[in-house]
Amino acid sequence: MGCLCGKPDPDAFNSPGRVLGSAPPQPRTSAVPKNYTGTTQRLGNSSPDTKTASEPSGRPAGGASDANEARRRAAEAAERRANAASRTPGKLGAQLAAQRKKTTNDHLKDASQQALRERELDANTASLRHD
Repeated sequence: MGCLCGKPDPDAFNSPGRVLGSAPPQPRTSAVPKNYTGTTQRLGNSSPDTKTASEPSGRPAGGASDANEARRRAAEAAERRANAASRTPGKLGAQLAAQRKKTTNDHLKDASQQALRERELDANTASLRHD
């Protein structure tokens, strides 16, 4: 049986064999050119920087200073997020926060009160029409 929509598989015995226990041949890979110029976006920047692959930050790659720099930038980004979250949200934000604080029972109470008001309005309109 085979796949109805797929390509037919080549015969398993068409390729040259190998010794039992040996690994399959590794696929060929190409190296990144030295003059490659890519875009990188760092945390906190509004626009991407263009750097070369050989000199990403103007100093040699690797080392403890890169790890410390990354840790410092991550801490700064976390601090900015915390400050943004603690700002006063305004009228809509306050309404949203109040809605988030409601429990399921609070939502059910609100829905039942609204249904009760609708029934009262229907009864009032029926009495005005003399039904």
